[in-house]
This record gives sequence, C-alpha cells and structure tokens, in this order.
Amino acid sequence: MTDQIPPFEKPCKPSIMLINPDASVPELLAFADTRFRSAKELMISLSCLNTAAMESRDISAVADVAYLLLQDGCDVLDEVRSR
Repeated sequence: MTDQIPPFEKPCKPSIMLINPDASVPELLAFADTRFRSAKELMISLSCLNTAAMESRDISAVADVAYLLLQDGCDVLDEVRSR
C-alpha cells in the first residue's frame, strides 16, 4: 500500500483524515461531490434563516462547517488533478 496523503494544507499532527492514493478517480470525485453538495445545502439553509434571531456563534459554526466541507472537496480535487 502506498503512503496516504494528508488532505489539508496544514495537517494536524498526526494526520487524522487521509486521502487514499489508491482510490479510483470516480471514487474521489464522488467524495468531493458529496462535500460540495452538502456545503451548498448548508448555505441554502442559512440563506433561508432569520439571521436576526441567530447568535453570532451560530453563524460562525455554520461557516466553520462549510469551510471544512469545501476544504475536503478541494483537497480531493487537487489529488485528482495531480494524476
């Protein structure tokens, strides 16, 4: 088995989530697609909420989750691009 690749530009030590370099391109694209669609749905939900009733920590939490989903997807797309 080849070495797995940390997905983040600045991975935590030790890396917890790793990209399997043996995964097929369709599998990697499906992973990225799921992350991007989830982030899109999260943003749609956020746009429909009454932001006046939300606390700033709620918006911050949603932004953090969206960032993680998008970063995962981008990291996997970078792996696909490098092949």
